[in-house]
Order: sequence, then C-alpha cells, then structure tokens
Amino acid sequence: MTTSKSNNLTEGPVWSVLIRFTIPFLLSGLFQVLYGTVDVYFVGHYASGASIAGTATASQAMGMITNVFMGLTLGGTVLIGQYIGAKREESASAVTGNMVIIFAVIAVLCTLILTVGSPFINRAMQVPEDAFDEANRYMMICGFGAVFIMGYNVVSAILRGLGNSKAPLYFIAISCLMNIVLDYIFVAVMRKAAAGAALATVISQASSLVIAMFYIKRTGLPFKFGIANIKPDKAVIARIFKIGAPVALQNSLVGFSFSMITAITNTLGVAASAGSGVVSKAVDLCMMIPSSFSSSITAITAQNVGAGKPERALKSMKYGIIFSLVFAIPYCLLGSLAPEVIIRLLSSDEEVVRQACLYLIPFSWDCILVSFVFCMNGFFNGFGKSLFTMGHNISTTFLLRIPIVWYMSRQPGVTMFQVGLGTPIASVASLLICLVYLRTKFTKDKLLAQTAVVM
Repeated sequence: MTTSKSNNLTEGPVWSVLIRFTIPFLLSGLFQVLYGTVDVYFVGHYASGASIAGTATASQAMGMITNVFMGLTLGGTVLIGQYIGAKREESASAVTGNMVIIFAVIAVLCTLILTVGSPFINRAMQVPEDAFDEANRYMMICGFGAVFIMGYNVVSAILRGLGNSKAPLYFIAISCLMNIVLDYIFVAVMRKAAAGAALATVISQASSLVIAMFYIKRTGLPFKFGIANIKPDKAVIARIFKIGAPVALQNSLVGFSFSMITAITNTLGVAASAGSGVVSKAVDLCMMIPSSFSSSITAITAQNVGAGKPERALKSMKYGIIFSLVFAIPYCLLGSLAPEVIIRLLSSDEEVVRQACLYLIPFSWDCILVSFVFCMNGFFNGFGKSLFTMGHNISTTFLLRIPIVWYMSRQPGVTMFQVGLGTPIASVASLLICLVYLRTKFTKDKLLAQTAVVM
C-alpha cells in the first residue's frame, strides 16, 4: 500500500489546531446524528405517533450499540495517535491490523443479536404495544446493516488517529444526503414508516463504507500496511481494549441507562414516549458540538503525549470548553424559553409537542454542563485514563440519573419536566468529580509525569 503524510497536531497555535481538526469532525458528527433525526422527522410528519415512538426507541438502541463500538475504536485512535507522535510506524501498523480483526468479530455478533433478538430487546425496553411492530421492523433491518456502520467507524477511527478528520466528513456527508433522499422516497412517498426509515439508513451507511474503503486504497496510510499486517497480536489487542474497553463499557452502560429511562417514559403513554424520542434527537444536535471537541481533544492529546508536549493537550481542553459554550449557551436559552421552536421542527403532533417541550427544558440546561464534562473526558482519554471517565459517568448515571427519573415517574401528576431533571443533576455531579481529578492529577508539575506513565 502506498504511503501518505499524517496530519501533525503537535505544532502551531493550539486553538487553531483544535478548530481546524474539529470543524470536519463536528460536521461529520452532525451528519451522523442527522441519520436518526431525519428518520424521526419523516416518520413524525408522514406516519402515526406509534410509528414515531417505535422509530425513536429502536434508533436509540441502535445508537447505543454504535456508541459502544465507537468507544472501543477509541483505543485504536489513541494508540495510533501516540505512535504517530512518537514516530513508531510499525506499532501503528500493528494496531490498525488488529482493529480490523476486532471489527470483524464484533460485526458478526451484533448482526446476530439484532436480527434474532430484536423482539426481546424491544420487550425489555417496554415499547408501547401500538409501537412494537414498528420498533421491531426498524431494529431488524438495521441489524442487517450493522457491518456497514461498524466498518465505517473503524476506518474513521484510524484516520482520526492519524490527524485526518476531513476524509470521514466527506464520507458521511455523501451518505447523509443519500439518506435524506431515500427517507423521502421510502417514508414520504411509499409510506413505509419505520421500515422505510431503516432501509434508507442501511443503504446510506453501506455507501459510506464503500467510499471510505476506496479512499484508503487510493491514498494509502503513512506506514506500510497490507493483508499480512492483519494478524492477531495478543499484546496489541490487550492495549486497544485497555483504553477502549472502559469507554465502550461506559457507553454501553450509559446507553443502557438511557434505554431504561426510555422504558420508564414508555410507561407514561405513547405521547410521552414519542416526546422523549423527539427530545433525544433535538438534544443530540447540540450535544454533538462538545462531543466533537471531546474527540478532537482526545486525538490532539494522544499525539502531543507521544511527542512529549502535554501542556498543549491541557490548552486544547480549555479552548474546547470555551468553544463548546459559545454554542451551548444560546441553545440553552432557546430550549428553556421557547422549546416549541425546536420541537416543531421534528413533530407536528400537538400532544407529542406538548410533552416534548416539557422534557426539553431540563435537557437544555444539560448542554451547558456537558460542555465542561465532555472536553475534560476527551483530555483524560487522550492520556489513556479512560477507566476514570468510565467510573464517574457510570456512577453518576446509576446512582443519580436513573433513580431520579424512576422516582419522579412514580409521583402523582408527574410531568415530563420533572422526569427530565435527573439528567442535569447527574451532570453536575460528574463535573464536580472531573474538576477534583483534574486539580489533583494534572497540575503543571504532574503533566510530564503523567506523560511518562502513558508512554
């Protein structure tokens, strides 16, 4: 395979490097989020409330699985970034080959679980009976496309570890545009509801993987890589899992927690269930901004740790928080004071809009909080401290978010506003934990020591 230069994240003004790397990353993330949002939009305007609830619930489950896999690939992104920063090309090649092996095994398992187990998963999530068939169709069809979703994320993880965030943007942009066209055809014209939305998603993501593979074949990588490099290495796999597994476990448990929350809101009726699903998509668009900065900070931190420049990593985290707040503050104000402006973009059902507006208000507050938490997590992950990020996220989720949602849902005359309070409360706790960890473990005199431990 031919070689090409990787993008250097260890030189130049930190704020400029962060913006340059994050903009394509952010747009890629927004296009990824638009997959589910476009599905909900078309189903919300051309199908029933039951179809909205079914599509939103099943797409949330699919999103959880995707996030788990993306968490695992983060191990490869961090290692490739560190090895490229340290100019250890042979090690980067070994990581890439073992990521391909891990992807193949997990893709097969997920396809089997989603296609065979979709009825059991939807039952466990307490999908309303009226929406069950729609949720089942959506999940089974997406199950057959799991290999495409995961394949794209592996290629993107490798490229981002190299400092290339532009190529994944081009892949997903083309795919997202195709998804919009196919959603219109399958849902608006052919009236296939949830099944049509799922078909559009699978076909579009398959095209994204094909484009990504052609790109890699044409441009090559900045190190020698071929079929011979795709061989299992226990030590390399162990390192990938050491960093990626805690993030994957965190994503799975946090995703599971939101599935539990969805199951709780499903017990409040179809309108509440649909409103919850609409809010999850509306908030995803805002959350993607600090999430994208977080992923960029992880890549920048990894390369600078490898190059022995940890102070640049710390600056990238601080700039990431500032840039995230520029977007989060206006969204919070709009979501708190005029939530119907956002919600009516995704649904025209009056009862669904009413429930969703109440639910969006506390979630809009959370956008401010996660601007801090996500960027700090990206910094910690770049140092390989993914076990810590897993620990604080899981603990606040299961000790605060879920118990609060469950308790509120059992109160007489409860509203979706009260049910939604668990999310910002849990984020406040995570922020406090992150601040303490940062102040005690990453002071200026301890940064170089942390770098030595990583490498």
